Amino acid sequence: MVNLCEGIPRFIKTSPKNSFKMTADDLAMNITSKTKLLVLNSPSNPTGCVYTKEELAKIAEICASKKIFVISDEIYEKIIFDGLKHISLASFGRDIYDLTITVNGLSKSHSMTGWRIGYLGGPQDIVNAISNFQDHSTSNPVSISQKAAVAALSMADTFSVGMTQEFQKRRDYITKRLDKMKKISYVLPKGAFYIFCDISKTKMDSLTFCTRLLDELLMAAIPGIAFGNDDYVRFSFATGLKQIEQGMDRLEGWLAKI
Repeated sequence: MVNLCEGIPRFIKTSPKNSFKMTADDLAMNITSKTKLLVLNSPSNPTGCVYTKEELAKIAEICASKKIFVISDEIYEKIIFDGLKHISLASFGRDIYDLTITVNGLSKSHSMTGWRIGYLGGPQDIVNAISNFQDHSTSNPVSISQKAAVAALSMADTFSVGMTQEFQKRRDYITKRLDKMKKISYVLPKGAFYIFCDISKTKMDSLTFCTRLLDELLMAAIPGIAFGNDDYVRFSFATGLKQIEQGMDRLEGWLAKI
């Protein structure tokens, strides 16, 4: 997307030692005189990391002082575990508020993926420009999706709270199973519904690993190289617990053989 906008993307390398989170120091070291925008995702896909209030405050301070805009992707804000609370970057004062474009949607919070409804909040002039640009590709989402979105946003949080509790049960189950597999490790996800697993002990790159899983186990995973790390693969626990159990059974047996 950055390339399509004729920008130059700069990727900040993260580490499992810090739960794959970018630190304020990491950000500061990668800022140049040409830096215009930071893309931040919390809770994160693919790692499930969640930035703390203190971490976000430092990031907000740097961006505000350097006048760097932020696209804050908060699509997984409702899916957060272990009693943690979602913090929006735009909440740290007027300076960062005026620089933040917060993007969200209903695909994750209300399981409405197929309805194709997203939304954003940001400075009026930027929102106007986005609207003008989008107007040449689509006039609006279909009216049925809009009505469904209004209904979803008007209801109490009962659905998303119950759904998150179920996701945490699935996370706890899949991590309990993975703990018994010597050739695979992970960083505990604190949000979203993915687990990013280190497969380096298998001596396979991520594409080979995922191809073999699909061919030999009929099990789907996403190669970590798509996210910049070839030693990892991403598993989703958005599916039902029975399917997760079946998948873990297959994976455990397969890893023991290879």
